[in-house]
Amino acid sequence: MDFLRWDTPLQTVIVLLITCLCVYFVFFQPVKNKSFSLEVEFKKVNFMTYEEIDEILKNFGMETDKNQGDINDSSPEYVTAKVFINPIKDFKKSFADIDSKALETAFKDFFGRVHSFSVNPEENSLTLEIEKNLALDYKLRRALEQYNLSNSFISHDPANLLKITINCGEISISERGEIRKIFEKNIGEIADYEVKEQGTRIKLGLDLRSGTHLRLQLLPNEEVGIKVITPQIIDQTIMVLDKRINELGTFEPIIQPQGDNSIIVDLPEVQDPKAAIEIIQKSAFLEFKEQSTTDPSGWKTVMTGDKIKNAQASFANGAHVAFELTPEGAKQFAEITERNIKKPIAIYFDGEQISAPVVQNVIPNGMGQITMGGGPNIKKNEEEALSLARYLRAGALPVPLKIVENQLVGPTLGKESLDKSLHAGIIGLAVVCVFMIFMYRVPGLMADIALVFYALVILACFTEYGFVLTLPGIAGFILSLGMAVDANVLIFERLREELWEGKTIMSAIKIAFNRAWAAVFDSHVTTFIGAVVMYYYGSSSVKGFGLTLALGTAVSLITAVFVTRVLIDLIAKNKIISSRWLYGE
Repeated sequence: MDFLRWDTPLQTVIVLLITCLCVYFVFFQPVKNKSFSLEVEFKKVNFMTYEEIDEILKNFGMETDKNQGDINDSSPEYVTAKVFINPIKDFKKSFADIDSKALETAFKDFFGRVHSFSVNPEENSLTLEIEKNLALDYKLRRALEQYNLSNSFISHDPANLLKITINCGEISISERGEIRKIFEKNIGEIADYEVKEQGTRIKLGLDLRSGTHLRLQLLPNEEVGIKVITPQIIDQTIMVLDKRINELGTFEPIIQPQGDNSIIVDLPEVQDPKAAIEIIQKSAFLEFKEQSTTDPSGWKTVMTGDKIKNAQASFANGAHVAFELTPEGAKQFAEITERNIKKPIAIYFDGEQISAPVVQNVIPNGMGQITMGGGPNIKKNEEEALSLARYLRAGALPVPLKIVENQLVGPTLGKESLDKSLHAGIIGLAVVCVFMIFMYRVPGLMADIALVFYALVILACFTEYGFVLTLPGIAGFILSLGMAVDANVLIFERLREELWEGKTIMSAIKIAFNRAWAAVFDSHVTTFIGAVVMYYYGSSSVKGFGLTLALGTAVSLITAVFVTRVLIDLIAKNKIISSRWLYGE
């Protein structure tokens, strides 16, 4: 391996430069993977208000009588309310005509859970009891919804229900003050409010922090001619999912294929995956249909949503979605509108008709709008417009998805796993370093320095190239530490034998490295091949192990043979240490 030997001082400078670069990447460059938490303590919370009850009742044409009734939150766990109901002006139905089951469901959707619920049509009143904990969580999520933070993990201090930690995605400086104002307006008086910013330069997997882990199975869609799941279908599905999940504002989602027909989706910091699952599974298939010429009551699909370039929700003059078509779609849409003047074009979303406007003129510019269904629930129409625009921007799924695995990882468990893994790695590295110095003296010390260099290079690769570090990945990292030391053991044992035969220090070093090279190279290559196989054919957790082991094996070959040799040559050539015993004799 003399081809690796040239100018020792220059090689030393190169090693130092690489070390400085790695130190910068690992310790000093700006943090990329930021996470935020809101630490909030309320003095008093309005768990339930007449305004909120009215918001629910207006969908049924009713409102509360503010002069009667009572809301009691003196219980530590529940809020009890008895309210009297009147019809909204010009609403012809009475309270007795309202479906009590539908009304109870509406209260459950708003407050999270209704502990008890009863109506008294004779006195036009309803009595309900809700849980404070859930009601507060739902209030917080509604307040955070406009900032795409409604899926954040919310935890309460066991000793104080009103002391809350919200782990969430990135919050801009301007939004921090806005969120506080919304909390004070909609929830209650705040005693303490703090935004904590945390971050890691290395992207951590879910097993090292909190979040939701989903495994999705792709199912064939014979209606559109997809009978077999191909790699292209998987790639297209991943692209659509990535766009959809990023629309939620989820922090650093990890989406990767697994096997022949599955996709793994990791959603860090998301502990309430209901909204994410809904947006992931929805087909989002948009169709423009014209009336069939043979059957006036039938409809024929003439264009689909894949021709939409952009879509935005708008609430001026009623909730609607304004869309822009691709050049190809604009040309096609102009032809469709030209032959359907004074006729309706129906717009279907996932098989349901959402509007059927009558064409008044040819639309040549590829611009149009989809008006959401009417009805008294304006807020619902606005939410549907926002949702539809989001789906249209992300695109339709090529095939249906089935969730076959859904796991939650709490922040406490993730932090505990990370802490234990770090302690194990530090202890393992320290024991190996002490062993090498004890057994091989100066060469062992040089190997330890090379080992630190190795660790810096691995961490720099994870930092700079965005590799995800998982618990199995840490195991692979620690195992590759052993691989690096194993190579040095082979070399140093050979060095010891050459010194025993009476060779000079420099001659013994040269022979030891040359003769051990073949064995060191072969052992690293076989390990690398096994790691690559695990990465390409293993499950998501095995992939993390395989990636770290492969990367660690490649780097350890360089550090064990090249970096260690540079350091030993530097000391031996300059006769900084000349004792043969210190070289292992």
